[in-house]
Amino acid sequence: LDAGGVARFMLTPEADQEGGALLVRLGTTAGPIELQVNLPTAGAEQAAERPAEIIVAVSADARYLIDNKPLSFGSAASFGQALQQAAAGRPDVTLVINADAGASHQSVVNVLEAARLAGLAKVTFAAQSPASGAR
Repeated sequence: LDAGGVARFMLTPEADQEGGALLVRLGTTAGPIELQVNLPTAGAEQAAERPAEIIVAVSADARYLIDNKPLSFGSAASFGQALQQAAAGRPDVTLVINADAGASHQSVVNVLEAARLAGLAKVTFAAQSPASGAR
């Protein structure tokens, strides 16, 4: 925490050898957190070709949905358990975070921490082009 009581994090991005993923190292007082973030490309594959996905939506007012089911964020551990349940029986599942442009940074960090606790190693962010209005 700095003098004003604000937590400061250092994100260290590194591209992998193939250039298709971003490794994010988050330094915290509890030790480093490391997540692999797969970045979407302009020529993304068709929906039918996508691997198993868990979609987490984060609204501007910090409401969360896991696969279109509302869930309050009580703690990273409890949200992580809900993610584990959603991933049960789905090998090689990818977590897709679809955050509203007005969602707080902390709301997204909450989901990333829950994913780490749930053991979900594949994380990507949904994005839309300004013209398309869809993912």
